Amino acid sequence: MCVPIRIEMDSISDNSVFVQIASKQSVRPLRKAAGVALAAFALLVLGLAAVGAKTVMSSIGNAGDLRAASAPVTGALQASVGSISRADGYITVAGTVVNPLNRTTPTVNAVLEILDRSGKTIAVEESVIAYRSLHASESSPFTIMTPDAKEASQYRLSFRRPDGAMIE
Repeated sequence: MCVPIRIEMDSISDNSVFVQIASKQSVRPLRKAAGVALAAFALLVLGLAAVGAKTVMSSIGNAGDLRAASAPVTGALQASVGSISRADGYITVAGTVVNPLNRTTPTVNAVLEILDRSGKTIAVEESVIAYRSLHASESSPFTIMTPDAKEASQYRLSFRRPDGAMIE
């Protein structure tokens, strides 16, 4: 197969140059190799999708055995837990916190306590919410991650100032 290439230069008198790229016989093995590579890539993607789906399903199943020990202890703030999951060795709790007060609440920390079956605290994790402070009627998402523990069966969520004081 020949592909014409036109080179425009002042120093060349003949403006048409032909370059032979590959013959028909050498193109067929390239097409076959490309097809094999594409098929291998498709199998890899399907395999990863299957593993990912299994991981997601197992984390959803495992999250069900972790329940709230009580309603969120929020003081004056209102919170809702949007999701809780156990995956890749971590417990992740995500949700939204709302400031119903008529004033700004500076620096709000979300605090996650992980408890065993008897209610004993086995882990505590603290994280600043997405917005450093909450203005009146404003809401903010939050996410807290903590290493998972086999004995974890409950969690408790609270919102406090960085000094540990409840927001009143």
